[in-house]
Amino acid sequence: MLLIPGLYKAGNQHFIFNSIFLSISAFCNAGFSPSPDSLSGFSGNWYVLSIIMGLIILGGIGFVVFTNIAQKIQFAKKGQIFYLSFHVKIVLISTVVLIVSGFVFTFISFYKTSLWKIPLSKRILTALFESVTLRTAGFETIPQTSFTSSASLFHLILMFIGGSPGSIAGGVKTTTAFITLLYLLDGNEQHTTVSFANRRIPSTIINKSITIVSRSVLILLISAILLSHAENQLISNGTISLIDIIYESVSALATVGLSRGLTPQLSFLGKLIIIITMYIGRTGIYAMSIKSGFTGSDNEDLIYPEESLLVG
Repeated sequence: MLLIPGLYKAGNQHFIFNSIFLSISAFCNAGFSPSPDSLSGFSGNWYVLSIIMGLIILGGIGFVVFTNIAQKIQFAKKGQIFYLSFHVKIVLISTVVLIVSGFVFTFISFYKTSLWKIPLSKRILTALFESVTLRTAGFETIPQTSFTSSASLFHLILMFIGGSPGSIAGGVKTTTAFITLLYLLDGNEQHTTVSFANRRIPSTIINKSITIVSRSVLILLISAILLSHAENQLISNGTISLIDIIYESVSALATVGLSRGLTPQLSFLGKLIIIITMYIGRTGIYAMSIKSGFTGSDNEDLIYPEESLLVG
C-alpha cells in the first residue's frame, strides 16, 4: 500500500487497485503489471521502484530467512545471543553479491550506448532495478534489447541462479549455485566435501546441487535447440538472433518472464516449448527427476559392477 502515493495521478481511478496488484506481483516475483509497458512509466521514479525492488528481494530470499531473522530480533530484545543459521548466512551473502555484481556490470555496459546519455541518477536506478528484477521477478523499465550483448549474457547467469530455497522465486537457487561454485573451485576426486566459514558442507548436498545445475543446463540446451528449430524462419531472415533464443529459454526455465522481443513472435510450436520449459522450471528440476528415468532403477539395493573409462 506504500505504492499508492507514487502511483496516484490526477484522473487515475485505479491507483489503489494498481498498488495492491503491483505489491502482490512484486513480492510473488510474478512480474505482471496493469500497464502494457510493464514499469516503463516509472523508469525514473525512485519511490515506486525502490518499494518494488524491496518486495522482490523479500519474496526471493525465502521464508526460512524471515523466521531466523525474527528469532534473532526476539533474542536481541531479551539481551540474549542468537546466531543466524549457516543457510541464512549463505543466502544473504549470495543475494548481496548477485545484486551488487549485477548492478556494476549492467551500469558499466551502459558506456558507449544511448543509455549513457540519460541522467546519472536514472542510470543508477535503471542498472540497480535490472539487477534485482532479473532474479525471476520479470518487471522491466526499459526493453531488454536496450542492453548490450555482453550485458545480456551476464543477465542470463542472474536469471539462471534466481532466488533462494523456500522462496517464491524460480531458478536453480542461490545456495545451489553457491555450493556448486565452491566445489568447482575447491573440490576434486579425493576431496568430496567443501568448507566455508568454518563449516563443512556434506557430499550429499554437493551432489544434489551439482545434479540440479547439470540437469538445468541440459533442459536449457534441449529447449534452446528445439526453439531454434521452431523459429528457424525468424532466425534466417534476421528478425531474431541466437541470443534471443537462449534468453527466452533461460527466462522460461527460471520463470522470469523477461524477453528480448521474441515472445510475441513465437509460433504455436515455440509457445508449446516455452510452456513446457516454464512448467519444468516451476515444478523443479530435482523434484521432477525423482523416481523418473533420470534416476535409473527404482531398486536402490541393486548395485551394478564398476567399470573404468578415460575422462578429461
